[in-house]
Amino acid sequence: MKIKLILIIILNIFIFINGQNNKVLIKSLNRDINFLDFFGINCEFNLFSSDGVSTQIAFIKALNKVNWIRIGIRFDELQPQENEPIKWESLDAPMSQIKASGLNTIVYFTGAPKWASVYTTDDGEFSPFYPPKDNNVFANVLLEMAKRYPFVKYWQVWDKMNDDLYWKSSSADDYSSLFEACVDVFKANKLDGLLSVGSFSEFGYYSPDDTNNMIDDLVKLDLFKGYTASYQPYTAYPESTTNTLPIDFADQNQSYLLVSSALNQVLKTAGAPMVFSSSWGWSSNNTDKGETLQANYIVKRLFMDIFSNFDKSFIYSLADIPNPSSNTDSSINYYGLLTGSLNKKDAFKELEMVFQITGLTLTKPENLKSEILGVQDGLVFYTFKKTTTNTTLVAFYTTNKEQTITLTGLTGEKAQRLDFGATYTNKLDIVNGSLTLSVNSTMSFLEYPIKDDSSDEPSDSISSFKASSFCLILILNIIILFIFSL
Repeated sequence: MKIKLILIIILNIFIFINGQNNKVLIKSLNRDINFLDFFGINCEFNLFSSDGVSTQIAFIKALNKVNWIRIGIRFDELQPQENEPIKWESLDAPMSQIKASGLNTIVYFTGAPKWASVYTTDDGEFSPFYPPKDNNVFANVLLEMAKRYPFVKYWQVWDKMNDDLYWKSSSADDYSSLFEACVDVFKANKLDGLLSVGSFSEFGYYSPDDTNNMIDDLVKLDLFKGYTASYQPYTAYPESTTNTLPIDFADQNQSYLLVSSALNQVLKTAGAPMVFSSSWGWSSNNTDKGETLQANYIVKRLFMDIFSNFDKSFIYSLADIPNPSSNTDSSINYYGLLTGSLNKKDAFKELEMVFQITGLTLTKPENLKSEILGVQDGLVFYTFKKTTTNTTLVAFYTTNKEQTITLTGLTGEKAQRLDFGATYTNKLDIVNGSLTLSVNSTMSFLEYPIKDDSSDEPSDSISSFKASSFCLILILNIIILFIFSL
């Protein structure tokens, strides 16, 4: 099955880039995106006071396009001693706040206290990430939580279980046994629809230099059929999988898009009804550009995930770690959209602006007949239809040196461009159906046609693929289905 997974990814890449410049990424949306349904945020509410949780929920609500959050709960913290009752009081207050907020919630349940773990003193220093010695004990505590907090939409069984630091077994069979025990307990209570397979790190690979993949191993065990799947696609850059995968397909603009799209297809072919990008982001403390670069990368990855056909995408995280320990890698503490003292960072401000530009929903643009002239390596160019104004919306930037492009075949007389840090009032003239744009490394937006009276005139759009693309994707899907039938 490992060979099948790698083969599928390679086939996807070959078919997608055949005859195209893989240093340029030009795409047009082919589905509806409702941000309330698509975009979510990981939250570390357990690190904050009740007032801090309330403040963070208010920030989420202020974004106005976010209705999903993801949080973690640790078994070893919930019931550290076997003969003591579960510490519900540590959860009830924040869970009550979450319930009152109306936010759709995913909880991943992980860890095992020493008394419920396979750990022995021969293993050396204790870690809560040894597997449970009795899967039914773990499953029944999870069931108790599901009954106590029925508003939770999904309960993910464990987290990062392909990573030996977080699943000290390195065994897909052991994880499958744990998940099946949870399925049995939840089915007996008619709650199995709430379960989700835990989230994988590193695209499912056991380590960065290992070609063995737990997703592949669990596909063989038929684990995903009927259950939502998710993984955590952290990469060095928004567009690239370089230095993340053991198989480095490319460091071009399409690398992340191709690998994630192929893996999502593998999971859905294996029976997963939905696939989530469950945790991703960048620290504001690991480069000299700090918050500016973090914000730039986050906005770019959000749109990458839209085109990778994820069903939901969850950024990590809402807030920086408050009062971080000096013993930890400092960059880990600064992945938040907010500071540890709960003030807006540049990333939060840019997301606010993005959602103001896009509105709630984006959809497939109509009348794809325009062209882009002067394209150079590094161009990333996305086209959407903005439903609130019935106009065409374009997001664009370059991963290479600055360039100038010309859009031709446009209708209307005016367009408007937004660059981050500027106001959304820069109106441009469309002359003889053409418009010239400078492109730099920061994502910019163009909306057209715009009239001075802001009328809702229908729009044209930029074509992003050759007519043969549909046939190529169809061929890919047929090949995938054939491989899985072997």
